[in-house]
Amino acid sequence: MHTLLDIVGSSFISGAVILSVLGLNGSVTNASFQNNLEIITQENVAALANMIEHDFYKVGYGANLSSPTPKLPIIYADSDKIVFRSDIDRNGKVDEVTYFCDRATVTVGERSRSERTLFRFVNTPDDIPIYIGVTKFALSYYDENSRLLTPPSPRDSASLARIRTIKLEMQLESPYTTEENIAATYWQKYVSPKNIRLLK
Repeated sequence: MHTLLDIVGSSFISGAVILSVLGLNGSVTNASFQNNLEIITQENVAALANMIEHDFYKVGYGANLSSPTPKLPIIYADSDKIVFRSDIDRNGKVDEVTYFCDRATVTVGERSRSERTLFRFVNTPDDIPIYIGVTKFALSYYDENSRLLTPPSPRDSASLARIRTIKLEMQLESPYTTEENIAATYWQKYVSPKNIRLLK
């Protein structure tokens, strides 16, 4: 009888130990998964931010802004879309560069989020996204005195001519984010392109 109790007791203790080990392993795996999601999301933000900064600092570059009849360097400015003129690829020809986001609601598990696809194209519109997983992409515009501009329309030439600084905001979430594992990274930048900052 004592031997049977010892066996049962040993089995119970062994089972409890195994469950504890499995639970610990599950926690470690979950933490590792979450950490990897965050690292990947941060790396994606850094790569995307580098490209955006490169382009936005070249607003107006090579666009003959000092000619007797200059064209506006920014020709469309909205909260989630911008079109600007620049010799972006430095080939001596002025291009029109467009950034914009579309919007879609994505459900992951029991959680829904507004996921946006970021597009960039030069001259010719295309439907090839440069990043999927953007949950925020916002643009704000400021004049030479750092006052926020609120153009009556995205093509209002008087307002477009006063833009000197562009504020960019972006948030990315991993496409593998779940209710339990939310990996999101926020990025913000004020860009004052040299070629429009010097405009009179």
